[in-house]
Formats: sequence, C-alpha cells, structure tokens
Amino acid sequence: MKKSGEICLLFLTLLCILAFTLPASSMANTVDTNKSSFDQLLKANEMKEKAEKLGKFHYLELADSVEEKNLKHLVPQFLKEKEIGKKLTLACALMSQVFPNSDPANWETVDGFLPCNTNIPLQLCALDALMQAVVIFVQDGSEESLLTARYLVERLGSSSYGKYYFITETPVEFRKAMDILVDKTLMVPGIWTSDNITGHLPLTPRYGGCISDDYAVQENMQFFNGMYQLASYGPYAWDRRRGRFYYVVSTPCSPRYW
Repeated sequence: MKKSGEICLLFLTLLCILAFTLPASSMANTVDTNKSSFDQLLKANEMKEKAEKLGKFHYLELADSVEEKNLKHLVPQFLKEKEIGKKLTLACALMSQVFPNSDPANWETVDGFLPCNTNIPLQLCALDALMQAVVIFVQDGSEESLLTARYLVERLGSSSYGKYYFITETPVEFRKAMDILVDKTLMVPGIWTSDNITGHLPLTPRYGGCISDDYAVQENMQFFNGMYQLASYGPYAWDRRRGRFYYVVSTPCSPRYW
C-alpha cells in the first residue's frame, strides 16, 4: 500500500509539473512567432522606404548619365542596343524623358507614336523600357539594383490600370523577375500576382498591317485609341501574344506582316 501511495504521489507531481510547464512553453513559442512576424514587418517597411528614396535616386542617376536627350535618337538606340549595361541606362533615360515628371505612375498620359516609327505607340515602348530595366536590375541582384527595380514596379503598380494591364497580365521574363523581386525585397506577395502570362520581352511590338475588328476581338487583342493610348476600343489593336501592332478596319482583312 505504501508503495502504491508513493506511485500515486509521483504521478500527481508529474501532472502538476506538466500543467505548469506546457502553457509556459506554448506561450514562449507564441511570443517568439509574434516577434519574428513583427521583425519581418519592420524589415519590409524599411525596404519599401529605401526603394522610394534610394531606388528612385539610382534610377534618375542612371537616366542623367545618358547624354542623348532627343527621343528621335534615344528611342532607336534603346531598341537596337544589345549590351546589358548600355541597355539599362538607355531604358532609364527613355523612361525619364517620356513619363511626365520621370514617374512611371504617369504612364497613362503618354500618347503618340515612336519618333522613328509612326505605327508603334510610344506608350508601349516606355513600358518596355521599364520592364527590361526591372529584369536587368533583378539579374544584377545587388541591393541597390533590387531597390531600384522595386521602385519602378511600385510606381507602375500605383496606377490601377498599370497594375491591371502590365502586372496582372505580363510577359514571361517580367514575371520571373517579379517572383525574385517580391521574395528578395519583401514585397507583399498577394498584391503582385499575375493571372495571365502572355508574350515575351521586348514589349515594343512590330507593325503587322491591318486586321478586322472582329478578328481583334476574337484574338482578345488590346485596343488603342487614335492617340495611341490603351483604350476599351479604337482604331488600333495590340496582339500581346505575337508581339504585333495592327491598324483595325471594319471590313474583313487578313493580317499582313512585315
């Protein structure tokens, strides 16, 4: 009996120890988790502030390093350049020249056609410069480059239409760069997702002649108005998948390619 009593006492003692130990351990884990989440949030906010200041500064610094200020010469240089470093500075210079106040958030106000090609929208070329610059910055991978890429993306995304037309639906290369950028700079993942991956960079299309409006609708093309700006309907259509830009006519017309 004495032995049984000792066993019962030991069992009760163990139960008491567990009763006090488990909640404390669980509470410690909760505190550690909350602290980790809070630290992550602070770091994310810090990265955002750095992008808005340092990223913007680096973008404008690269833009100013290009001596050519005439779009008639700057645009064809950007389109033809193959060397990554030069391509990047030309892209920044082009954006700085085309976007009002050098701010990608103002992309919607850009109108007209390329000074070297009257059939292609300047608006698309400027966005092409942004996307290619982001890809190059992400490939470089330095903190300065990643912050600059984030600044450009967030400025574009600050425009609801910019986010809808060029991030929700976006080219393959840009989406891959975005995935890395979101992870490396702690951007909120759910805000920067893409529903459709369509086409490839460069974004600047080639002229394809004329097509019928029925064919443009059938192929889910994006229309442009008479000012060469994105619109719900207009006399021009952009085939994102094939990288072509067309003049739209109401009568049946087969596409003509250059």
